[in-house]
Amino acid sequence: MSVESNDTGSTQTGALRFIDANWHDLRSLPEPTETFRHSDLDPDAQQHFKKLVARGILVSEENRTAGTRKAAIWSTNERCYERLQKRLDEEEDGFLPCGHDPFKNLGDGLLKCKRCGKEHDKEAVRCD
Repeated sequence: MSVESNDTGSTQTGALRFIDANWHDLRSLPEPTETFRHSDLDPDAQQHFKKLVARGILVSEENRTAGTRKAAIWSTNERCYERLQKRLDEEEDGFLPCGHDPFKNLGDGLLKCKRCGKEHDKEAVRCD
């Protein structure tokens, strides 16, 4: 299923919205010219694997038999990869002192970075 295959555009829109909402977990998706297996993805991307496939962000290239199991070979949809790269370029410098954006509010004026796990005081957050 390709992102462009849906005549209504809902698949495409859903894929791009998913990327916008989860870019921080998808930053290591391979380039469209590379093929890979599920196990090659980092844990952040693996947690979204079924949604990435359902939205056409990951495209099945072939199935290869590995012993008694089939190992699916995947690639990243080119348009989705471009959207991810655009999003990453826009978010190059996060507002937390560690340089990242996604965080969890721990209360009592503390924020915990979802990327590196460092805790920061709210007063240290860049707001420019």
